[in-house]
Amino acid sequence: MKPILDGCLSNLEEVKGLVKDCILRVSRDEYERSVFENRCYYTGLKRRWEIGYTVFFARKVWKKDSLIGHGTIKEVQRTQDLSGEEKERCEKMGWTRKIVFGETVVRYKAPLPIKDALGEGLPRGNRLHGYPLTQGQAAQILSEV
Repeated sequence: MKPILDGCLSNLEEVKGLVKDCILRVSRDEYERSVFENRCYYTGLKRRWEIGYTVFFARKVWKKDSLIGHGTIKEVQRTQDLSGEEKERCEKMGWTRKIVFGETVVRYKAPLPIKDALGEGLPRGNRLHGYPLTQGQAAQILSEV
C-alpha cells in the first residue's frame, strides 16, 4: 500500500478519498445543546460537506481536548437559503452552512481525550476545528466509545 502522504501529487485523489470525516470543535454550551437536541450545527468552515460523512464533536473538558460525541451528516443547507431569524443570526455570525445530522447523534457517556484516542501530534484547541480524519482514525475513535 502506498503511504498516504508521500510528497507527490500523483496520489492526491487517493488521499482525498481517505479523508472525509472531521472534528468540529464546540466552543459554547448553547452550540453543544444545538448539536445534541436539534441535531444541527452552523459553520463558516470552508470544506466539502457531504451526506454520510461522520463529524466528531470536540470540546475542552477537564483541561483536555476531548471528543464528546459524533453524528452523520443527513443534509447540508446554505445559510442564504434559510429564512427569518435563523438566516439573520447566521449572517451576523458569519456562518455559511447549516449541517443537519440524521436521527442518530451520539453523545458519549464520558468524554474521550483526543490524545488517548488518536495519540500525540494533533493540533490543540481551536486548531482542531475542521481537522480532517482518515477512515482509519475515525474507525479508531468509534472502537473506543
